[in-house]
Amino acid sequence: LISSIDEVEITDINTPEEILIEKEDYKALTNNIKLELSDMEYNVLELFLSGKGYSDIAKALGITEKSVDNALARIRKKIKK
Repeated sequence: LISSIDEVEITDINTPEEILIEKEDYKALTNNIKLELSDMEYNVLELFLSGKGYSDIAKALGITEKSVDNALARIRKKIKK
């Protein structure tokens, strides 16, 4: 009754059309975020999403950790709209 893991067939639930639509949606979302954020906010967001901490972001952008914190607060507020 139970098949070996090698015998289990995994089907791809995403069709090529769905994958294309998801890519287009992602691109549209990214563009909308870029339009809403300042250049500095966008740079902070990119670094934050890549796993950098406040200190690393501050050093990379030449700003204070408090500026990073404030930028992330503004980003959260803008994205919630």
